[in-house]
Amino acid sequence: MAHLLRGYGDDRTPVAHSNDIFKEHLRKFQLSKLIGKKNSGMPVVVDDTLKGKAAGDTVVFHFIPQYKGPGLYGQNITITGNEKSLDEFIDTIKIDQVAMAFAKRGKLTTKRLIWDFRSEAKSQLSNWFTDQNNVWSFDALTGYLANGFDYIPEKNRATTPLVNGVGRCVRASSTKGFELVAPANTSDNALLTNMAATDLINTQLLDNLTIVAKHGNDKYQLAPVRMNSNGKEMYFLLLSLEAARDLRQDSRFEKHALSLVQAGLDPAKDPFVSGALGVWGNVILLESEYIHKIVKSDKSVAVSRNLLLGANAMAMIWAQTTDYREEWKDYQREIGIAADEIRGQKKLVFDGVDQGVIQVPTAYK
Repeated sequence: MAHLLRGYGDDRTPVAHSNDIFKEHLRKFQLSKLIGKKNSGMPVVVDDTLKGKAAGDTVVFHFIPQYKGPGLYGQNITITGNEKSLDEFIDTIKIDQVAMAFAKRGKLTTKRLIWDFRSEAKSQLSNWFTDQNNVWSFDALTGYLANGFDYIPEKNRATTPLVNGVGRCVRASSTKGFELVAPANTSDNALLTNMAATDLINTQLLDNLTIVAKHGNDKYQLAPVRMNSNGKEMYFLLLSLEAARDLRQDSRFEKHALSLVQAGLDPAKDPFVSGALGVWGNVILLESEYIHKIVKSDKSVAVSRNLLLGANAMAMIWAQTTDYREEWKDYQREIGIAADEIRGQKKLVFDGVDQGVIQVPTAYK
């Protein structure tokens, strides 16, 4: 467990420090308003109750699709022998330990500092975990973070498809407005080869996102998120800063995009819509600096891997939330301050299909 030297500058326990850091970095997490417990219908499933799990373990998520076939009609049909079976699919997420630490050496260092090392180190730890939360989550949603903890090897990044399932990638097209992308063609190299610099985000693409979400895959549709404000079912489109800029310059978007108020959405009831760029149909538009961008070697094409999120897009899980530690050495002349977690994060893939996320690649100027 975490520990402090008794009487050193702060009378709170190390557990209080640990909880502070965990709550703070989760509060500042960019998708914090899109998180919920399992079966909450939110895009990011959070579970910090994994008791008995250790670093290197895997956690299993289960998915049972809703049966949608015909029923048994008429009084003469025999029910016995005509029962239907339910399928169960699983996805495994690896958890492991991740840590960050800072150290200070010597009493002379303490005398020379004009700031408090201990307070600054704690702040740095909180901010580092906040930033990494965003990095890991967007890496997971994009597909670079493969199993929950381990990344696709750098040498394989450019050629590895990052999407699972038909209808889970739709790109902008300057000639057609939009175009479905086969899973095999979702690697960095494939997108940069098949897309042109003129394939900018456009409102025709936005018009068709809901259709792709509901009908793009024969087995599973992208489940929407139900709003508390008006009961409508909506999706969230996370755009890079460049894609958001280009969309603002689209004349049709400027004339017809709805504000939150016009769409009947109240941030007090649906806090996850706060700060939205606007609403198009039943798609809430948000921007993020963490969206992945790829650039062709000759700089002729640059592409944002924007993300359309529905329910159960990814899971963030902890077997151990933030554990804060302070350790003194050499007769209190050296101090190390660290925090670590045992965690994993992964987009959920059941039956070979990304369940809650569609990639929306668009070129940018």
